[in-house]
Amino acid sequence: MNQNNTTVFKNEDDLKAQTQIILNFRQQVQNCSKNQLVADISDTLKQQQQLKSIVIDLYNKKIQDEIAKKLVSVISECPNLYDLTLNLEYNKLGINSNDFYVALSQLQSINSLKLNLGNNYVGEKGVLILAQNLALLKNLKNLILNLDCNNIGEKGVSGLGSVLINMNNLSSLNLSLYSNNIGDNGAYTLSSYISDNESIENLELYLNTNNILIKGAQDLFDCLASSKRLQNLVIDLGENRLSGKQNFTSALSHYPFLKSLNLNLWGCQLGSSGVSFLSSNLSKCKTLTALSLDISFNHIDAQSVIDINQALINCGKLNSLSIIFSSSDIGEEGIRNFSNSIKNNRNINHLTIKFVGFYIGNEAYQKFKTKIMKMQRLVKFVDTQGPAILEL
Repeated sequence: MNQNNTTVFKNEDDLKAQTQIILNFRQQVQNCSKNQLVADISDTLKQQQQLKSIVIDLYNKKIQDEIAKKLVSVISECPNLYDLTLNLEYNKLGINSNDFYVALSQLQSINSLKLNLGNNYVGEKGVLILAQNLALLKNLKNLILNLDCNNIGEKGVSGLGSVLINMNNLSSLNLSLYSNNIGDNGAYTLSSYISDNESIENLELYLNTNNILIKGAQDLFDCLASSKRLQNLVIDLGENRLSGKQNFTSALSHYPFLKSLNLNLWGCQLGSSGVSFLSSNLSKCKTLTALSLDISFNHIDAQSVIDINQALINCGKLNSLSIIFSSSDIGEEGIRNFSNSIKNNRNINHLTIKFVGFYIGNEAYQKFKTKIMKMQRLVKFVDTQGPAILEL
């Protein structure tokens, strides 16, 4: 194949080892039909029979199911393939048929799949067919599935969860459902099904902007607490309305094997009382070694910063902390409170702090920086005022 006349861009170092190939179609291509794209990919893959890893980027190419189905058939002919990344975001999948989802069942050798279907036309019926065919991949252990903005809704996410429960070889699941209007019931059914899958150790759920209220969030954390093997958890509930007096994270103290927690609650209207509940619950997480927390834009106050730091002191195994505040929320007083209280946490040896929102006054920032620099365990300081990122 003459690369100068096609849209294929290869990673030459990887090709020398004949184990990985990267095909990038991000650039606008003239006079190249969708069938020609598939033919180019087919020709390239046939020349590399030892391929173990493939990355194909077909972002925003107006691809429909027929072409995507042909593409999967071509990929399935790679006998040694175990790692596939396929970016089909902003295309037209699901408009006329579900043939592409059915074709995915051909990828029987795949161990790790990264499939980006964000901003297509999957819908509540399509997501069930998609999940049913992914479940037929018996060697699949790691799945990253992006279904952002696909009108999946409560019924669709329930169907997805009902299939995930039976994917017994899956140890790592990354599921992005941004802006799919799943609501409280969807959050509950999805987490309930996932918690019954006893093979999952690493879970990432991106449920931001989904009309989830505090009851749905509480159900989610309650359900996941019953997961048998969960060790690493990422939950993104950003821009869901979680204001209220319910302690929706109370179940965090009942995660028996959790080592790493990444919790994104930005713009959730928590208020100081919500952060107080969260701080109390985090203090009971005795197995945590790493915590990443985004509580920016939540109308908290300077005292909340002290509450969080005091709670983290009780996490005896915690040695890595990444935290994001809104300087517009906590003000200069909150920044002072953080620098005064974090030094009392002697377990943390890696710290990343970010202030977003309004600019921090130079005098307040320099005082904050000076106090942090006096911490004897400091090994690295990245001075990028606004946002400030500090690594210890």
